[in-house]
Amino acid sequence: MITAGLFGLEFAYWTSTTIKVLAALIVVPSAALLFGYVFLFKVMSGMQSRVGPNEAGPFGTMQLLADGAKFLQKEDIFPDGADRKVFAFAPIVVLISTFLLFIVIPPAENLQVANFDTGIFLALAVSSLSTIGVLMAGWASANKYSLIGALRAAGQLIAYELPWCSPSSASSSRPAR
Repeated sequence: MITAGLFGLEFAYWTSTTIKVLAALIVVPSAALLFGYVFLFKVMSGMQSRVGPNEAGPFGTMQLLADGAKFLQKEDIFPDGADRKVFAFAPIVVLISTFLLFIVIPPAENLQVANFDTGIFLALAVSSLSTIGVLMAGWASANKYSLIGALRAAGQLIAYELPWCSPSSASSSRPAR
Protein backbone atom coordinates (compact mmCIF):
# COMPACT_ATOMS: atom_id res chain seq x y z
CA MET A 1 0.00 0.00 0.00
CA ILE A 2 1.50 3.33 -1.07
CA THR A 3 0.44 6.68 0.37
CA ALA A 4 1.22 10.16 -0.89
CA GLY A 5 3.93 11.92 1.08
CA LEU A 6 5.43 15.36 1.26
CA PHE A 7 6.13 17.27 -1.96
CA GLY A 8 4.32 14.66 -4.07
CA LEU A 9 6.76 11.87 -3.18
CA GLU A 10 5.42 8.35 -2.75
CA PHE A 11 6.21 6.55 0.51
CA ALA A 12 5.30 3.15 1.87
CA TYR A 13 2.76 3.09 4.70
CA TRP A 14 5.31 2.42 7.43
CA THR A 15 7.56 5.21 6.14
CA SER A 16 4.77 7.80 6.10
CA THR A 17 3.62 6.67 9.56
CA THR A 18 7.18 6.99 10.89
CA ILE A 19 7.46 10.48 9.43
CA LYS A 20 4.15 11.50 11.02
CA VAL A 21 5.14 10.12 14.43
CA LEU A 22 8.52 11.86 14.29
CA ALA A 23 6.84 15.10 13.22
CA ALA A 24 4.45 14.87 16.18
CA LEU A 25 7.34 14.13 18.55
CA ILE A 26 9.17 17.22 17.27
CA VAL A 27 6.22 19.63 17.00
CA VAL A 28 4.68 19.00 20.43
CA PRO A 29 7.80 19.57 22.58
CA SER A 30 8.83 22.50 20.37
CA ALA A 31 5.45 24.13 20.87
CA ALA A 32 5.73 23.55 24.62
CA LEU A 33 9.20 25.14 24.67
CA LEU A 34 7.95 28.10 22.66
CA PHE A 35 5.03 28.56 25.04
CA GLY A 36 7.34 28.25 28.04
CA TYR A 37 9.74 30.75 26.50
CA VAL A 38 7.11 33.33 25.66
CA PHE A 39 5.02 33.00 28.79
CA LEU A 40 7.39 32.13 31.58
CA PHE A 41 10.50 34.00 30.54
CA LYS A 42 9.08 37.10 28.97
CA VAL A 43 5.73 37.76 30.63
CA MET A 44 6.56 36.60 34.14
CA SER A 45 9.90 38.37 34.20
CA GLY A 46 8.19 41.55 33.06
CA MET A 47 5.54 41.20 35.74
CA GLN A 48 8.13 40.59 38.44
CA SER A 49 10.54 43.27 37.17
CA ARG A 50 13.36 40.72 36.92
CA VAL A 51 16.33 41.61 34.79
CA GLY A 52 17.73 38.15 33.97
CA PRO A 53 15.43 36.49 31.42
CA ASN A 54 14.95 39.70 29.45
CA GLU A 55 18.68 40.49 29.25
CA ALA A 56 20.22 37.15 28.19
CA GLY A 57 21.08 37.87 24.57
CA PRO A 58 19.09 40.11 22.25
CA PHE A 59 15.60 40.51 23.78
CA GLY A 60 16.20 37.50 26.06
CA THR A 61 16.42 34.98 23.21
CA MET A 62 19.47 33.19 24.65
CA GLN A 63 17.78 32.35 27.96
CA LEU A 64 16.29 29.13 26.58
CA LEU A 65 19.73 27.98 25.39
CA ALA A 66 21.25 28.85 28.77
CA ASP A 67 18.59 26.85 30.59
CA GLY A 68 19.12 23.92 28.18
CA ALA A 69 22.87 23.96 28.86
CA LYS A 70 22.18 24.08 32.61
CA PHE A 71 19.83 21.09 32.29
CA LEU A 72 22.45 19.04 30.42
CA GLN A 73 24.98 19.66 33.20
CA LYS A 74 22.75 18.25 35.95
CA GLU A 75 23.42 14.77 37.25
CA ASP A 76 20.85 12.07 37.97
CA ILE A 77 20.40 11.42 41.66
CA PHE A 78 19.07 8.07 42.81
CA PRO A 79 18.04 7.29 46.40
CA ASP A 80 20.13 4.76 48.34
CA GLY A 81 18.81 1.24 47.80
CA ALA A 82 16.68 2.26 44.82
CA ASP A 83 16.21 0.07 41.79
CA ARG A 84 18.10 2.35 39.40
CA LYS A 85 16.71 0.95 36.15
CA VAL A 86 13.05 1.08 37.19
CA PHE A 87 13.51 4.47 38.88
CA ALA A 88 15.05 5.94 35.70
CA PHE A 89 12.47 4.32 33.42
CA ALA A 90 9.41 5.59 35.38
CA PRO A 91 9.39 9.16 33.95
CA ILE A 92 9.90 7.73 30.47
CA VAL A 93 6.75 5.60 30.88
CA VAL A 94 4.76 8.70 31.86
CA LEU A 95 6.08 10.69 28.87
CA ILE A 96 5.46 7.83 26.44
CA SER A 97 1.86 7.51 27.63
CA THR A 98 1.39 11.22 27.06
CA PHE A 99 2.89 11.26 23.58
CA LEU A 100 0.99 8.13 22.50
CA LEU A 101 -2.23 10.12 22.83
CA PHE A 102 -1.22 12.01 19.69
CA ILE A 103 -1.78 8.83 17.70
CA VAL A 104 -5.54 9.25 18.07
CA ILE A 105 -5.72 12.99 18.80
CA PRO A 106 -4.31 14.74 15.72
CA PRO A 107 -2.91 18.26 16.10
CA ALA A 108 -4.23 19.13 12.62
CA GLU A 109 -6.46 17.58 9.99
CA ASN A 110 -3.63 16.30 7.79
CA LEU A 111 -1.34 15.25 10.67
CA GLN A 112 -3.38 12.23 11.72
CA VAL A 113 -1.15 9.22 12.43
CA ALA A 114 -3.84 6.55 12.28
CA ASN A 115 -7.62 6.39 12.07
CA PHE A 116 -8.91 3.83 14.56
CA ASP A 117 -12.56 2.88 14.90
CA THR A 118 -11.96 2.43 18.63
CA GLY A 119 -9.82 5.54 19.08
CA ILE A 120 -11.50 6.68 22.30
CA PHE A 121 -10.77 3.32 23.94
CA LEU A 122 -7.14 3.49 22.83
CA ALA A 123 -6.89 7.02 24.24
CA LEU A 124 -8.34 5.87 27.59
CA ALA A 125 -6.04 2.84 27.74
CA VAL A 126 -2.91 4.80 26.82
CA SER A 127 -3.67 7.65 29.21
CA SER A 128 -3.98 5.17 32.09
CA LEU A 129 -0.37 4.06 31.56
CA SER A 130 0.85 7.14 33.42
CA THR A 131 -0.50 5.56 36.61
CA ILE A 132 1.94 2.70 36.13
CA GLY A 133 4.83 5.18 35.78
CA VAL A 134 3.88 6.85 39.07
CA LEU A 135 3.71 3.48 40.83
CA MET A 136 7.06 2.46 39.32
CA ALA A 137 8.73 5.58 40.71
CA GLY A 138 7.28 5.05 44.19
CA TRP A 139 8.13 1.35 44.31
CA ALA A 140 11.65 1.70 42.89
CA SER A 141 12.64 4.40 45.38
CA ALA A 142 12.89 1.83 48.22
CA ASN A 143 11.20 4.29 50.55
CA LYS A 144 7.92 3.47 52.27
CA TYR A 145 6.79 7.10 52.28
CA SER A 146 7.42 7.44 48.55
CA LEU A 147 5.46 4.25 47.98
CA ILE A 148 2.55 5.57 50.06
CA GLY A 149 2.64 8.84 48.11
CA ALA A 150 2.72 6.94 44.82
CA LEU A 151 -0.26 4.83 45.89
CA ARG A 152 -2.19 7.97 46.82
CA ALA A 153 -1.31 9.61 43.49
CA ALA A 154 -2.28 6.44 41.61
CA GLY A 155 -5.58 6.36 43.49
CA GLN A 156 -6.28 9.94 42.46
CA LEU A 157 -5.37 9.24 38.84
CA ILE A 158 -7.64 6.21 38.77
CA ALA A 159 -10.45 8.16 40.44
CA TYR A 160 -10.28 10.74 37.65
CA GLU A 161 -10.45 8.00 35.01
CA LEU A 162 -13.43 6.12 36.47
CA PRO A 163 -16.14 8.59 35.40
CA TRP A 164 -14.96 8.16 31.80
CA CYS A 165 -14.99 4.37 31.90
CA SER A 166 -17.91 3.38 34.09
CA PRO A 167 -21.06 2.23 32.28
CA SER A 168 -23.29 3.61 35.03
CA SER A 169 -22.14 7.18 34.41
CA ALA A 170 -24.77 7.58 31.69
CA SER A 171 -27.59 6.61 34.02
CA SER A 172 -28.41 7.56 37.57
CA SER A 173 -26.31 5.78 40.18
CA ARG A 174 -29.05 5.97 42.82
CA PRO A 175 -31.13 2.84 43.39
CA ALA A 176 -34.84 3.04 42.56
CA ARG A 177 -37.21 3.32 45.53
